[in-house]
Amino acid sequence: MNSAHLNHPHTNLDRSTKSVGTVSHAHLTTPSRPLPISMNDVAHLAQMWRPEARLHAVLGSWENFVFELIKGDERVILRMTEDHRRSKDEVGAELNLVNSLASNGLRVPRVLSFADGRQIVSFTHDGTTYWCCLFGKISGEQMSASSVLASEASIESWGELIGRLHISMSVSSTSGLPRPFWRDNPLLRTALRDHRNETVLSETVDSIVSELSSLSVARDDFGLVHGDLHGRNVLQSRKGDLAIIDFDDCSYHWYLYDVAVSLVWLFRSGGEYDRVRDSLLRGYKRQRPAYRYADRLIDQLAFLRNALDHALAMHHYRRDPISFSSLRGRAMKLEHYLQLQMSYVLN
Repeated sequence: MNSAHLNHPHTNLDRSTKSVGTVSHAHLTTPSRPLPISMNDVAHLAQMWRPEARLHAVLGSWENFVFELIKGDERVILRMTEDHRRSKDEVGAELNLVNSLASNGLRVPRVLSFADGRQIVSFTHDGTTYWCCLFGKISGEQMSASSVLASEASIESWGELIGRLHISMSVSSTSGLPRPFWRDNPLLRTALRDHRNETVLSETVDSIVSELSSLSVARDDFGLVHGDLHGRNVLQSRKGDLAIIDFDDCSYHWYLYDVAVSLVWLFRSGGEYDRVRDSLLRGYKRQRPAYRYADRLIDQLAFLRNALDHALAMHHYRRDPISFSSLRGRAMKLEHYLQLQMSYVLN
């Protein structure tokens, strides 16, 4: 698969800000956590990449801590992942996947090495070990939900993009990579616990997990997925080429989980649920076959995605209610989305 495949006639999406969704929602922004390390620590890591390199920007501090480093005209991305989230082998498997996708022509970040040749460097601070890795920076703008929602054709082209990604992932050297299976996500237990006082929500999450666990797993339906495919993780160049970034959440799951994640992103951004789901599926099916009960499975996976995001927000809020006071409001919005989705999964 070459990069031209990503520059599909419909994939060069319009960045206009037309409002198409008929459902009005309060949009969720990406939260952040206080940085647990000092800027001197980041500067030290920068110099492990290149002498005289320096910190240029803090790009994110939610599930990982992400920085942009600079030396002259060269810019790279430094990502720090806590060892309780990922093992070193899991991070290494992600890097192997990205390298394999790149060799198949997919536009993804280059995996870089530190000055001593290592691709993963450990850094310990205050009892926590961080796995540090480097990626080449890809130029481009993050895709906005409004540009994808601008027309049914643009939503369908997003579904095609997911389908082409899965084709590339299925032919890449991914067999046996040590990445988590969907059932291993500790947030599943948190999701059930968080909703124990909301009987219907708790029973719904439990029912979905049980039903998914009982489904037969076929090669065309199940494999490595991106796991977090939304507009912030897709960059569009000035020429219209698309690049997919941030494979940190890649895991073994139903392929349709990536479609469900995109559905949730567009639904939260004001998209009409049925219209977005049906358009994404039409586009996806142009590239590869979808599970025979795709509509029901996507509804279940979309519900589960919102439940997991709710669990993550509440996990951090409980650990530090003062620093993460805003996450309580985020959790309440997510509960609202779960209630709206309830009718789709209770049929």
